[in-house]
Amino acid sequence: MKLEDIPLRVADLLSSPGDVFGNHASIRATYVATTGVIVPLIDELSYHDGASGACVLMAELGRDDPRFIVTAKQYCAYIFGAAAKATARGEASATLSMDMMTAIGAVRKTVSGALDGPYQKVLSLVRQKAVAEAELLRTARLAKPFPALSSFSVYDHITGLSRSVLLLARDTDPATMPVLEQSIDALIDAIPTYLGKNTQMGGIWVAGYPIRGDDSDANADLFHFNVGAAHGLAGILTAAAAAYIALRSIKGFDYNKSRHDALKRASEALILFSQSTDDGSLWPAFALRTSAGGPEWTDVERKPSWCYGAPGICSAIFAVGLALREDDLLGWVAENVSAVIAGPSLQRLEDQSVCHGQAGLMLFAARVSAVTSHKHLRLLSATLQSRVAAAYDENCAFGYTYTSSGLIRPANVPGVLTGAAGVALALIYTERALNGKMSEADVFSQAPWV
Repeated sequence: MKLEDIPLRVADLLSSPGDVFGNHASIRATYVATTGVIVPLIDELSYHDGASGACVLMAELGRDDPRFIVTAKQYCAYIFGAAAKATARGEASATLSMDMMTAIGAVRKTVSGALDGPYQKVLSLVRQKAVAEAELLRTARLAKPFPALSSFSVYDHITGLSRSVLLLARDTDPATMPVLEQSIDALIDAIPTYLGKNTQMGGIWVAGYPIRGDDSDANADLFHFNVGAAHGLAGILTAAAAAYIALRSIKGFDYNKSRHDALKRASEALILFSQSTDDGSLWPAFALRTSAGGPEWTDVERKPSWCYGAPGICSAIFAVGLALREDDLLGWVAENVSAVIAGPSLQRLEDQSVCHGQAGLMLFAARVSAVTSHKHLRLLSATLQSRVAAAYDENCAFGYTYTSSGLIRPANVPGVLTGAAGVALALIYTERALNGKMSEADVFSQAPWV
C-alpha cells in the first residue's frame, strides 16, 4: 500500500465511532500485561486512546477530502452524546473538557467557525481547569520542596495543567491570555531546577506511577521524580514554552526577562543532566525518593521513546529553542536526535506507536529537520517513515497493533497515544514536515499526543 494511502485506510477502519469505541469495556478486559494487571487500552472519549483522538484524524484528513469532515462531525456528535451519558451517571473523567476541546478544535481548524457554541462551552471549562490546577500547583510548591501531587491530575503532559496550556495556547480569545499568563508562571515556578555535581536535579515528584498509582501522602516514599515528557519535567517545560510563544504573538505583550531566563536555565539544566552514550545524549527515566528525601536515579533510558526517552526530553529543549529563538538549542537537538536514530538502541522500539514506538520518534525528527534544515536528520526521518509505513498490516483490525508495555500479545488499539490513529496522524504530519508544509506555529498544533 502506498504511504499516502495508509492514513486514509486507517480512517476508514475507524469511521464508525459507535462500533470502534462503543464496546470499549470488552476490549479493555482482553489484554493483560505480564504483571497480571489489566491494561486500559481504550477510554471511550479520551484523546490519547479514545474517540476524541480519532476525531482529530478525521478532521486532518478533511483538509483534502470533505467526506472526512462529515465523519469528524459524526464523531463530535457521538462524543457529545456519550459525554452527556457519562456525566449523568457521574462517571465523567477529569479530562473530559480537554478531550472535547481537542476534538472540536480540530474540526474548527479545518472548518472555520464550526461548532462555535460547544467550543465556547468547553473553552470556558478548560480555562477554569487551568486556573484551578495552576493554583493547586502554586500552593503545593509553597508547602513542600517537592510537591507530592498526582501526575494524572495536575501537571501531566497528557491529562493535566500542561495539556490545558497546550490547548489554550491555540486559542485566540483575549479572555484566554490572562489564564495563559497565570499558567506559564505556575509551570515555570514548578521547575526550579538545580544541579549538584551533575547527580541531582530538582523539580517535581509525581505519584507512584509507573511504580504504583497511589498518590496519598501516606505513601510518599513510593513517589518518584520523573524527567520525561509524558509525566515529568520535559512535559512541563514544553507546555511553558508553548504558552510563551502564544503570549509573544499577542500585540502589546511585554517581553518578560524572568520567564525568558527561567526557560533557558531549565533547558540548559536538562542538557547538563544528560549522559553521553553511543546512542547520543540520554537521560535517566526517573528517580526514586531515598530515605534522605533526595532522588536516586535509574540508569539512562536506552529506549528512544517519546514518553520517557530522549525524543520527549529533546522536544522540551526544542520547544524552548523555538520560544526563545535560540539557534544553539535547536542545533544541539538536531545533532542529538540524529545520533539517537543512528544508534543501536533504535532496535529497542517494539512497535509503531507514538508514545512507545517509532512513530513518535519519526514525527519529532521530521519536525526538527524542517525547522533546522538538518539534511542528515531529514534522511533519517524519511527512513523511519518508510519503516512505519511498511509495518502497516491489512490483517489487523486498525492496520497497526500495539506490543509494548509487556502485553502478552499484540493489541488492536484504535487511539492516538498507543494506537493506529496516532500512527496515521504521525504519518500525515511527517509528510507535511518533510515537504516544507509546516510552519513554526504547526510544531505544537501538530503534536498528536496533545
